[in-house]
Amino acid sequence: MLIWFQICLQNYKTFPIFAKKFITMIKEYKTDEITIIWQPEKCIHAGVCVYQLPKVYNVKERPWCKPQNATTEELIAQIKLCPSGALTYKLNK
Repeated sequence: MLIWFQICLQNYKTFPIFAKKFITMIKEYKTDEITIIWQPEKCIHAGVCVYQLPKVYNVKERPWCKPQNATTEELIAQIKLCPSGALTYKLNK
C-alpha cells in the first residue's frame, strides 16, 4: 500500500484520480480560542459562511478566512449552519 501511495504522489499529475483517494486537504485558521477547520473537498460553495460573516470569510482575500474578525460564539453559530460539513471547529485550550 505504501509503495502504491508513493507512486500516486510521484505521478499525481498523470494519475490525479488515484492520488486524490489518498490525499485530503485540510486548512486550519486559528485564534486564541478556536480553530476553524475547512475541508475544501467537502465544500459545495453554498456561500452560507460568506453571507453570514462577510468580515470573516472573503474569497477575494488571502487568507480567505479571518476568524479574528468575529467572536467565538458567532463563529460556532455560523459553522453549525454549513450545509456540507466542510467547516468544523475545535476549541483551543
